[in-house]
Formats: sequence, C-alpha cells, structure tokens
Amino acid sequence: MDEQQRLDHLTRLANRAWLEQELTRQFDCARRCAHPLSLMFIDLDHFKRINDRYGHRFGDEVLVRFATALASMVREHDLAGRYGGEEFLIIMPNTRHGQATALANRIRHYLATQPLAKPEGEPLCVTASIGIASLDEGRGFLDAKAMIDAADQAMYGIKHSGRNGVGHHAGSAPPLSDTPAPGTSP
Repeated sequence: MDEQQRLDHLTRLANRAWLEQELTRQFDCARRCAHPLSLMFIDLDHFKRINDRYGHRFGDEVLVRFATALASMVREHDLAGRYGGEEFLIIMPNTRHGQATALANRIRHYLATQPLAKPEGEPLCVTASIGIASLDEGRGFLDAKAMIDAADQAMYGIKHSGRNGVGHHAGSAPPLSDTPAPGTSP
C-alpha cells in the first residue's frame, strides 16, 4: 500500500484498513511461529462531550495531540493507528499481556497528568477505556477479526464498569481490571 493510503488523514497514524491488513499478517505470523501477540483497543472517554462543548475542530486537535503522544509511547515495531472516531488500536508483535498492560497504564498515566488542550485557558485532561487481547505463543483466537472483537469487548467491559481503566479479554490473563492510573480516581 502507498503511504498516503495507509495513513489516517487527521492523525497521520495508521488507518483502519492498514491496521486490519497488518493485524492479519502479524496474527498469521504469530500463529505460524508460536510467538505472542497483543492488541490494544483504546477509546477516549466522553469524547462526544468535548465535540459538543468546544466544537469538532477542537476535538480534532485533541485527537491529533493524543495520536502524537501515542506514537511516541509505542515501540518501533508496534503499529498504532486510528480505528475510527476516537478509537485507536495498537498492534504489538512479540508482546505478552503483561507488557501490553504496562503500556496501557503508561498511556492512562500520561492522559491523567498531561492536558491534551487548554480550552478557555483551562487544562483539559481526558481518560481512556482500554481493552487488551493477547495471543499466548500463537494460541487463543481463530483469526485476527476475533482478536479485534475480543479487545473491543474488553474495552466495552471497562466502559460499562465506569470507564478510565484497562480490561483484558477473558482468554487473556489477568481478568478484567478497572484499576485507576496513578493520581486518578475511577
């Protein structure tokens, strides 16, 4: 794919089509070589409120700043991208669920301590609900789509339990968690 076709026009991260294509490739490789693979599904909490209060242009600025921060937090061989709206995915080859959880908590800590914008001079911090699905030694899901669905379900589990947390698909240890990031409340 040409780089312009692979990138989200707003965030300059990978777009959904490239994420899905790359996850399928990484999934097949992990299964074939019996390597771990983790997938993180991130949804910025209450994003509609930001758009409604400050406008979509301001919301876009928040997305761009989050994308820039996300790109600086992932490893060189990981792939971060915008899945749609305020949803992001990170594909993490050769990564177990514990390592993925550590990154998720770094992301949440960053969001809790670094304002993404300053509307009307006031710092605006956002929170995120994060779901993680992991292949253990290449085992755990039938295909890449099932892995995305599992990470999405884990994220929605956090949304339904109050937001601002990290959840793991039931097949990926540890069990669902809604532990707040340091310095935040649930």
